[in-house]
Amino acid sequence: MPPPWTSQNLINDFWSQHLSPNTPPVKASAVLPKDFYTTKVSKRPPSSSLPSVSVRASYDAAVAACTKKVAHIVRECQAMNLKYTDPYFDLDDKEDCMYPLSMPERKLSEDVRPNRGLNLYEESGGGERKGHLLLFGNAPEGGARKAPLPPSVKRVGDIFDNPQFYVDGASAKDVRQGGSGDCWFMSALMALCNSTGADSLLEKVCVARDQEVGVYGFVVFRDGEWESVIIDDKLYLRKPDYDDLAERVRKDWEAAKVRDDDAEDWRREFQTNSGALYFAQSTHEDETWVPLLEKAYAKAHGDYGAIHGGNVGEAMEDLTGGISVMISTRDILSKERLWQDLLKVNAEYLFGCASPVWDDPDDDGGKDGIQANHAYSILRAVQYKNERLLLIKNPWGRKEWKGPWSDGAKEWTHESIRDLGHTFGDDGIFWIRYQDLLRKYDEIYRTRLFADEWRVAQQWLNVDVPWAGDYLDTRFEVTLDKGAQTVIILSQLDERYFRGLVGQYVFLMSFRVHKKGEEDYLMRTHGEFYRQRSVSAELFLEAGTYEIRMKVAASRNDKAHKVEDIVKGNWLDRREKLLQVGLSYDIAHAKGQPEYDSSSSEDEDEKETPESQPEPPKPQPEPKVDSKPTVEEEIDTAPDTHHQPHDTTSQDEATASGDDNDWEDDNDPSSSSAPTLRRRPTDLDNRPRDFRPRPRDYPPPPAPYVLPRPTEEAGNLLAWSPPRGVAET
Repeated sequence: MPPPWTSQNLINDFWSQHLSPNTPPVKASAVLPKDFYTTKVSKRPPSSSLPSVSVRASYDAAVAACTKKVAHIVRECQAMNLKYTDPYFDLDDKEDCMYPLSMPERKLSEDVRPNRGLNLYEESGGGERKGHLLLFGNAPEGGARKAPLPPSVKRVGDIFDNPQFYVDGASAKDVRQGGSGDCWFMSALMALCNSTGADSLLEKVCVARDQEVGVYGFVVFRDGEWESVIIDDKLYLRKPDYDDLAERVRKDWEAAKVRDDDAEDWRREFQTNSGALYFAQSTHEDETWVPLLEKAYAKAHGDYGAIHGGNVGEAMEDLTGGISVMISTRDILSKERLWQDLLKVNAEYLFGCASPVWDDPDDDGGKDGIQANHAYSILRAVQYKNERLLLIKNPWGRKEWKGPWSDGAKEWTHESIRDLGHTFGDDGIFWIRYQDLLRKYDEIYRTRLFADEWRVAQQWLNVDVPWAGDYLDTRFEVTLDKGAQTVIILSQLDERYFRGLVGQYVFLMSFRVHKKGEEDYLMRTHGEFYRQRSVSAELFLEAGTYEIRMKVAASRNDKAHKVEDIVKGNWLDRREKLLQVGLSYDIAHAKGQPEYDSSSSEDEDEKETPESQPEPPKPQPEPKVDSKPTVEEEIDTAPDTHHQPHDTTSQDEATASGDDNDWEDDNDPSSSSAPTLRRRPTDLDNRPRDFRPRPRDYPPPPAPYVLPRPTEEAGNLLAWSPPRGVAET
């Protein structure tokens, strides 16, 4: 027997200490005090097998709930003769509406003060000046830097001369990005605008409103279900009120006055109509849908800071309930096949694209007019004579492509201008050849839209992630009684809804599809660093039973905030914000808990969930549908990411350089043609039956700690539709 100090024994001892099966879970399942809201939400345990339902089931329920809430608010406000003020996302509370929990405390020396108007702000406490606004961004050490607080807040009726939600309908031309780095979301809005009439995707998101009362209702898609978001009509402005100006600024303004009413002159000049808004604007001075929908999206995620930086594919998923894939332009196998997909834009798919960061950019930070690290929307694809052309829009509303088929290029003729319906002008809309698109953009996002005939099933669960990142023992079984085109999605919970509470681990997912009993796989996916939220595969499956084998790898970012530190640092100074984000965290994580203690003595009358919180999804995840058979496995632990996402550049930066959505399906879930989805038993099923989400406050691991079995929450989503009439990709 070798002595205990041999190299082999020391290595064995190291692994036994650091990869112990008894290592406590790294990811907390709840952050709020025990029995606060979590046990109320967690009374119904999730089923191990869920039937499929119609794709519209969750959407219709969310629309009904949203419409009901808006109608109730209207009656209440009319009775009290008051405009609606959202108690859960009141823009007058600027700190909570602007900054995630992960943001450090603001120093007094960083207060933002208006100057005489030549520039928007004076910043006295450090921080990087970018054009008109100091933007959300990354500090040199990788920490988050705050944007300045908006100087003023007003209601729609006090900003716009003649406010209208739509002016001549919604159009991609309406959208203009403001002072936030959410061009990824703006690009998704522009893509939605291209669908019109009864099938308008934008109208399906903007579902209820009363402009007189000042209440607006929207629906967004989150973690497999649609939910409603209600907001009031307050918006941030770029300039302060006249009475809040510094004395020297007022004197300068009075010296240049045109009339005797200094305050009214100031308001008319700097606080009127769309151009006065701090964040997103419409190109029409009286149109309001763009800033209000952006506000609803910010509220759904907790604050405006939470929607800084992202990719257009995820935003299109959130607004359509579709499934997005990222296509790297350097990895395309068949450019012809991709072109055929692009021709289906606005019908079967939505498309967006993102540009890279160039080593040697032009003076404006881009290349040939294409801005670096920026999201764009693809509005049209046409075969015009011998050219393959695409119509693209920059969400800034300016800065365009300068190559072939750009505005004023030699390729244009009177005939082509008429045939393509194009108008020259620096409005951010331009035509580009297909080969130039593939050369100038490094990522294309394709979002599949699901028609009503699609059916879906889903399941959420926790899984332990092995240190080696191998395929897990936990598998999903999918049974189809008929052959069908199928989309399978493996997802983790959307971390954007609880920024600051995502911890230090990043999870990379992939899966393989096997015919049951066979080792050869039919299809596999690969984890993509920029697509942490989900991975998916689309294929035709014959009748039979299939296994979905998933692989999850974890990596640790020790520079990210620890969840326990955020809780300890905010429980007193930002109590309401911690309750808001913590509730969103706890409700989401409750979906993956296999067992709950049902002996709680709490009374059955649940408190009404604040409007600002995502509608609590059933901890027993109800099936959701998307137009083709789809399996979606949802995993819940996306910590603060290491990478710089695409689409963080704002237009201003470039200038310098309630109710539970309990829903039932009208169709018979026991139909023989519906797929069934089952989870194979694992050691997780052996947990005590009184297991329920609870806060954990484990001590930090010892210094040499390598990777203590992180846990993820995963769900499985399967949608099915008959094979007839299905277009294969």
